[in-house]
Amino acid sequence: MAKIFNELLNGWVDIPEKPKRIASLSPSVTAILVELGLMKELVGATCWCSPYLKGVETPVFASVDKVDYKRLREIKPEIILTTSGIHSNLALELHSKGYNIFPIPLPNNLFGIFSNILLIGTLVGKQRKARELATNSWIELESSTVDVKYEKRPRVYSEMWPRKFSITCGGLTFISDLIYAAGGYNIFSEKPLAYFTADSSEVAALNPNLMIFVFEKLQEMREAEISSLINERKWNNLEAVKKGKIVTALESDLPLAHSGPSSVKTIKVLHAKFKELDF
Repeated sequence: MAKIFNELLNGWVDIPEKPKRIASLSPSVTAILVELGLMKELVGATCWCSPYLKGVETPVFASVDKVDYKRLREIKPEIILTTSGIHSNLALELHSKGYNIFPIPLPNNLFGIFSNILLIGTLVGKQRKARELATNSWIELESSTVDVKYEKRPRVYSEMWPRKFSITCGGLTFISDLIYAAGGYNIFSEKPLAYFTADSSEVAALNPNLMIFVFEKLQEMREAEISSLINERKWNNLEAVKKGKIVTALESDLPLAHSGPSSVKTIKVLHAKFKELDF
């Protein structure tokens, strides 16, 4: 059994050789494990992971901020994998309770996604398969990337989970790279931040000509809700609003925040939406 130092935990983690019982706190990690052929070894996941489990019922043991410790004791994972993102506090909690958990760095650009595929593959004894997956994904990325002059790119403001979290992305995110690869330009790409809630007046000053709102649930994605949100934030004079260049989508259809191998497909979805809106 190897020992690897993890910076988030500020401690050492035991890495079993080819673990047979793996749990995941992250949809992106789950997607990578499935692509590596480890569906049978995946004994626990979160309620957010179901879209990537390909119809297989895997026990749910956690949400965004809570763990069902009774269920966790039942599934008995040898190792729990997550990211250094939204589950960071949960990872520290599990580590403090003696669970064998390894947080994977949240990628701050597209290259980080491929790096994480290799890292996860190595941790679970599937390095050769991971290299194949990363290589194929890289080839698909190169063929999907859109080469557009800056002045022809839509200036994009993106927001995930309006009302619930209202999170946008700065330059230190793979989402900013996804938008660029699809032929757009994130209005906050020069901001040295990762994820944050944007100031309404700053968005207005940058005047995006395309806006993307990604929702978790269908009932949240109502046209009236978007109109109300725009009115409240005094965005009615934005170019995107006046010209009707607004994209609303469910996370399942436009997984903008997903940093797994399917991120390359997200580029294609984004580019198609740009073309639909005549960019």
